[in-house]
Amino acid sequence: MIEFAYLKADNNWWWAIDNLVVSCGKNKPSNSAPKITAQPAGPSSGKTGDSYNFVFKVSDPENDSVQISSDWGDGSYSTSEFDSAKNAFALNHIWKRPGAYPIKLRAVDKNGSISEWVTVQSIKVTGEPIIKIVTPPYLQNASTDRIVIMTESSDLADLMVAYSKGDSLDKTVPMVSVHSGGGTYFHRALISGLEPGTHYHYQIRSIKGTPHSKVSHFDTAPDSEVDFKFSVWSDSQGHNRGAWSANPLEPTISMMKHMVNSGVAFGLTSGDLAEDGASYHDTRKFYLDRVAYYLGTSVPWYAAWGNHDASDPRAPLRLASDMPSRFRPGYSPGHGSFTFTYSNCFYVCIDHVSQNVDISSGWLEKQLSSPKAVNARFRFVAIHVPPFCERWIDGSAFLRNELVPLLEKYNVNFCFSGHTHEYERGKLNHVHYVLSGGGAWLDHGEPIIRDWEHMIVGGAHDVKGGWAKESSPGVLGKPKPIIGGLFNQYSLVTIKDKNLLLESIGFNADGSEIGVLDRVEVHNKIGPYKDNNGLNDLKRANESEPDKTDCLDDFNKETNKP
Repeated sequence: MIEFAYLKADNNWWWAIDNLVVSCGKNKPSNSAPKITAQPAGPSSGKTGDSYNFVFKVSDPENDSVQISSDWGDGSYSTSEFDSAKNAFALNHIWKRPGAYPIKLRAVDKNGSISEWVTVQSIKVTGEPIIKIVTPPYLQNASTDRIVIMTESSDLADLMVAYSKGDSLDKTVPMVSVHSGGGTYFHRALISGLEPGTHYHYQIRSIKGTPHSKVSHFDTAPDSEVDFKFSVWSDSQGHNRGAWSANPLEPTISMMKHMVNSGVAFGLTSGDLAEDGASYHDTRKFYLDRVAYYLGTSVPWYAAWGNHDASDPRAPLRLASDMPSRFRPGYSPGHGSFTFTYSNCFYVCIDHVSQNVDISSGWLEKQLSSPKAVNARFRFVAIHVPPFCERWIDGSAFLRNELVPLLEKYNVNFCFSGHTHEYERGKLNHVHYVLSGGGAWLDHGEPIIRDWEHMIVGGAHDVKGGWAKESSPGVLGKPKPIIGGLFNQYSLVTIKDKNLLLESIGFNADGSEIGVLDRVEVHNKIGPYKDNNGLNDLKRANESEPDKTDCLDDFNKETNKP
């Protein structure tokens, strides 16, 4: 007999079996199964979180030693040691959720004869659910009038978000729960009817008001043009593969902290956020414990999902996320391409799973030709695989044929990608192509496949500076010259009026900051030009002032002056 308690198993169930009981014995033909004494063995009522003792009695016709198993009615089981049937069997249990639970018992003797399950009694449990918050509340899907708050708990519970502009926290929204696939539960609440550009306080509570988190805060997006920053990264999917063994999750953790300390309004990622998005283990380690914990507790992020992020909307990584795709018919909060606007800047995030359809079917063109996109200060597209790349792959022929013409036609300023684990940058026909793939381990050993004329930084072109990894366990070695764009980094984008500055912030393998290793400036000084339809004239918009690029040496000389 093999029993599987599947509720706490990962989607990769073969290595995460929560409860396995194997009973073996030689069953004698004349041997009879033990008998359960169906009488109350303990209290009939109790409270959540308290431990209760139950004393069970059984008998065996042959007076064999027996072992009992109890089903507590809440999905958990207990099993005793073998002992004489003449003795009473004592087992303890704690219920974490209120409810009425039947308690069942089964016994097996040393020869393998097993009884049927017998209901011994029931118990009515009252009180608050007993839970542990395993992922602190994190922010998702922010707009001028809404935001999504998510968290993760150890057990199922009815939770809500209490919030307000001040300290009263007098407004509440219930949270919707879903099993994570790893024995825990994700909770989310969509808070709507908010005021733009406003600071709010919030707290996770039980439906009865018990606090389950500290009081935190969030800001809604502005409804006007303001100066702001956002961060761009990709491929934070795994550990550093021995580059810094003292903490395999560095430098990603330090990069997330740096984003917050830099004052970003949100993060933008080109995907591959876990080695296997269908695995709760990977989602927990690489996504929830890094991106959600160190970035999402302060600001939201938006994801253009990658090929490692799983294709199933029910995968743990997708269930742990909430994007504007929730408002797109046929898609879910963690599945699908979407757009959003922040302070009159337009963003498109393309899901790797549906990219071909979204690009070829006309969906993307419809988004880029919309008034919100055409009238925006800047336009950005995030997609996991780059159209142009020099290391490991040359990019994607499909994207060069289908995506690039749309980027050029609709005056997209930046196309952000990853996939290759390094930094690369170039510009073709006014579109900047940036690979920010240095989110975790780097593609050392991958060859240069093609030297694109317009890709001028990283890849086939060494970035000036040094990158360091450990020389021995816990010891950071001396920086060595960067090969191509093989250094850990994220891109910090600062927007002031009609001006944009992108800086590639470098990090060593241990998470220590190297500094700015590349930068590019874009100036749209002409500003919006309205035609008879009230839309920007794209041709004239493309005639904005030339960009400043490859000016890092002059920038360093200026900043290093005594």
